[in-house]
Amino acid sequence: MYHKSEQSITVFLFFSFLSQHGSMPHSYRLVSVVNHIGTSSSAGHYVSDVYDAKKDAWFSYDDSDVQKIREELVREERRRSGYIFFYAVNYE
Repeated sequence: MYHKSEQSITVFLFFSFLSQHGSMPHSYRLVSVVNHIGTSSSAGHYVSDVYDAKKDAWFSYDDSDVQKIREELVREERRRSGYIFFYAVNYE
């Protein structure tokens, strides 16, 4: 049986790194987080937090319930429940 890790991680909203050839840095922005809410790896519920660039806002999707959430909540509260983090190239 596998056990869910209780370890907290740092959630980066943005990060950059140089290309393999040392040219211009590539910059990425966090755009979605899949979260596992539960006490073990075999039980729980999944919710998704998604960034809407046109609205410059975050939304939490829990089955048919959608709510606007603060970016700070994504960064701080999802440190333990974040399961998959999606980043997109940041062209700004």
